[in-house]
Amino acid sequence: MVPAKRLWLCAAILAILSGSALPLPAQTGADSLRRAARAAEAQYERTARFLAPGTFGGRGGKCDEVVGRFCLTFDSLSKPPERPERAQVGAARDQALATLQAFAAAAPGDVRAAGPLVRLLVEADRADEAAAVAERFASGTQDQLWAGWLSGLALHASGRDREAEASFRNALARAPRAERAAIISVDWLLEPGERRRLGRLPEAERERYLERFWRLADPAWLTPENEVWVEHVARQVEARLLADVPLVPGMLPWGHDLDELTVRYGAPIARERDWSSDSWSFIEHFDTSALAYAPEALRAAVLAPPLPGAAWLLESPTARSSHAPRAIGRVVPLAHQLTRFPAGDSMIVRLDAAAELDSAGPAAAVLVAWPWRGGPDTRAVTSVRARHAAVLLEVRVPRDSMVFGAEVFESRGRKLQRARYLLEPLEGGAVQLSDILLTRPVVDSSGGMTDFEPLTSSLVPAVTPVGIRVAFTGVSPGEPTTVDVSYTRADAPSPLARAGGWLGRTLGITAGQAPARVRWRAAARADATLHVNLVTPARPGLYYVQVIMHATAGTAVTRRLVRVEAGSAGAP
Repeated sequence: MVPAKRLWLCAAILAILSGSALPLPAQTGADSLRRAARAAEAQYERTARFLAPGTFGGRGGKCDEVVGRFCLTFDSLSKPPERPERAQVGAARDQALATLQAFAAAAPGDVRAAGPLVRLLVEADRADEAAAVAERFASGTQDQLWAGWLSGLALHASGRDREAEASFRNALARAPRAERAAIISVDWLLEPGERRRLGRLPEAERERYLERFWRLADPAWLTPENEVWVEHVARQVEARLLADVPLVPGMLPWGHDLDELTVRYGAPIARERDWSSDSWSFIEHFDTSALAYAPEALRAAVLAPPLPGAAWLLESPTARSSHAPRAIGRVVPLAHQLTRFPAGDSMIVRLDAAAELDSAGPAAAVLVAWPWRGGPDTRAVTSVRARHAAVLLEVRVPRDSMVFGAEVFESRGRKLQRARYLLEPLEGGAVQLSDILLTRPVVDSSGGMTDFEPLTSSLVPAVTPVGIRVAFTGVSPGEPTTVDVSYTRADAPSPLARAGGWLGRTLGITAGQAPARVRWRAAARADATLHVNLVTPARPGLYYVQVIMHATAGTAVTRRLVRVEAGSAGAP
């Protein structure tokens, strides 16, 4: 005799394979409609799991992190299955949506109808319909808190983050204090040590910390809304809806660990059934296009000026959280050079960037300087219309620690190019130098420099002349100065590499080439700048370009990191 449980499973499988729905209660009232909707939800969840694409190899894998009952692996090469959704799965979802719509029509103010309906419409990429459902629910319910949550979730899914943020903030204003704190908590987004440090802060300092955290997590300073904050709250709302989904085979009861994973990475976008397991075991994939916007620890490496040629930190595969705001289609690094110039008790920060647009424009470009200690930002904005355009922006700011953000945003294709990091103030002194501005080689004609063309990258080819431009203060026009310009290695070779280089030089296999250096004595220029061409080193690697100026009032030093790349000589 076949056990009853096996008979039930076989009946469910036959119903799935035939494409028909399991018998549902007669829909004669709101209670019956609710039971029908729950049954249809359950069948959809069963169908989606039973017909999930199969795979082998999930067992025995090493966990990069364990969250409660779940093993996480951070594999940047892994791709979610790209097989199209089975027709039976779509039919089961449509059946669940139809029964939920009937329930919502009979009980327009019941969140038990509107909540699952909004969630499944969002999952089915029918966000505009979900927004309409949320609007009808808001007009027919006394539960204005859930009206705000559902409206914000649906508006966010449709890419209307400005409206979604307003809806969420209105809901937060209505929420009890404990619920409001839980919704906006960032504890799961922080590394453990930072989380403990935050927990020890007094309330006022904690508020300042959170303000700074969300400012840094904001993907685009060009837009008034904070898209990552909106997505964070939307995930909290979605986690509450997911906690109420009917439990079916292949699902674990909702728990604290699933709350955490949903808040950190969002709901999984794909699922595979692991056939190497004897039980119902699944591998779920998170969105691989999501980026690590939220800082795991303030003033961590994410805020350090990036090393030339280093991997983009927003693409870190091991990030504790990642987000992919729907209002922003694609985010890529902005090719740029940021240069600080002394200006009395202030400094002028200059952005030279290369905007690569997907269309003929227009696009907006901005340079934002935000004081690390808090306060209003300073920004300069311009419009970009050519597909390949040079962007030049300048802001004048106090000499203080500043977070600089440079962005180019195309509203048509929703492509964002950005760079953001912390810069300390320029050092003072009787003689002061600006940062080094790298340019294409310049020609000295009749004693005066021609117009210069700034580079938009600190990656330069080997054995190539590069222009090095520096502004100075504290030196009178015509005053005698000594200037030393050189390349010095920033990444010292290992002992083995040094030994190999020595052996090669001893045997005559390699030539011992020292990095380029030039020194001269001259009268200070009236325009308070110096500009010299210097050939880049022959050996690839990280180098400092360094300028030392000796004048009557004192000595000043400035330097910039560059990465010399192998390749044929030529203009950078």
